[in-house]
Amino acid sequence: MKRQAAIAVPRGAERERVETILTHWRIRLYARALLIPLALPLVIAVLSADGSSMITGRLGGDLPAFYGAGRIVEQGQTEQLYDWETQAQAEAGLFGDDEDVFQVFAYPPFVAHAYSALARLPYALAYAVHTALMCSAVAATVMILRRVLPRVDRWPLEAFAVALSFYPLYRAVTGGQNSAVTLLILAAVYWALSRERHVLAGLIGGLLLFKPQLALPVIGLLALKNWRSLGGVATTAAGYWLWGAWLGGAGWIGWWVENIETFNSVDQEVNGANSINLVGFAERFLGAGSVAAHAVGGVLAAATTVALMWVWWNRRVPLDLQMAAMVCGMLLIPLHVMFYDAGLLVLPFAVLANRHGRAGFKRLLGLVLLGFLGAFAVNIGFSTLAIATILAGLWIAHDIIAETGSGGETKWGDPALERESTTDFDRWTAGRPLAP
Repeated sequence: MKRQAAIAVPRGAERERVETILTHWRIRLYARALLIPLALPLVIAVLSADGSSMITGRLGGDLPAFYGAGRIVEQGQTEQLYDWETQAQAEAGLFGDDEDVFQVFAYPPFVAHAYSALARLPYALAYAVHTALMCSAVAATVMILRRVLPRVDRWPLEAFAVALSFYPLYRAVTGGQNSAVTLLILAAVYWALSRERHVLAGLIGGLLLFKPQLALPVIGLLALKNWRSLGGVATTAAGYWLWGAWLGGAGWIGWWVENIETFNSVDQEVNGANSINLVGFAERFLGAGSVAAHAVGGVLAAATTVALMWVWWNRRVPLDLQMAAMVCGMLLIPLHVMFYDAGLLVLPFAVLANRHGRAGFKRLLGLVLLGFLGAFAVNIGFSTLAIATILAGLWIAHDIIAETGSGGETKWGDPALERESTTDFDRWTAGRPLAP
């Protein structure tokens, strides 16, 4: 029997197949079509809502915690803000038919004050307004990234649709969380740094102090890059402190920290499967609270911290890779980082898409699919979003090594490089291959 000769597949064949699928008009069509299934469930939920109930279950996700805290402040009971019984009473009627459930509010008191405006509205309307604000924050993020990433500038609507469809960010937006605000702040920090306005970057980055576990890595890296950013951070921190002091007295920080310590220990037990930080992820395999999990996770977190410090100290690393690495690090290093915080991966994904275009399509698609598998974290015992974050960090590390090893010192925000990228991108959308 005659053997059939092996057929040699050209190295560019796979790329050509991707280019055939992702033509210029198809990208626009896919993005616009994607907005329909994203918006339709929200419209149905709001229109069918009867208080906190809707046709598919309970409305609002985590919003009752914020809405209830806003109620407490609105009623002049700020001194009882972290009393769990008071929180349960403020959230009564916000969980549909389940009367024995409440969600703990653990943010600083000024966050509760910000939500007191929503607490004046009927719950279903408050949910609609909050969701619209979070969608607006995602849109504002895209508008800012247009100024620093040429491919986002070329495809703004498409970037918005893809960002909003990313599972953890969509869950945060539709589930009453505020991760979209954090993403917006990070994008604004990126823009300020690209203009070398370090004090402004610190002023904006300091806004993250409403989530201290995410703010501290950012502030530390900004200070490492340029110490002047600390002036901006101090200004914002002072404003937050005065706001908190007005609500809860000069000692509000100690009062707040004391009252959330119990919450942190309980929350890790309840939501451990949705944890994506290195220590929390290790606990899923080595036991919650175990010495081994804290040792392994702690060593990995320390190594990640050292690596990030080198990335931000090294002037040969482009700013876009520094920002992408920082976002991955701020998800892996601190404690109490949940699955919805992984919506921040939209920023490093945008950086990688901007750098690699179609060549990186399959890898980015794989990371996005890992994000969708995060919906089954409770069933499988751990969050695949932790794996997606680690893999994204490794990809970014590979790009950093390639950049620093080449001896180049240009930053992605340089106008000349942006013009070159735009030219290549126009050539790509016209059906011709990108330059190597």
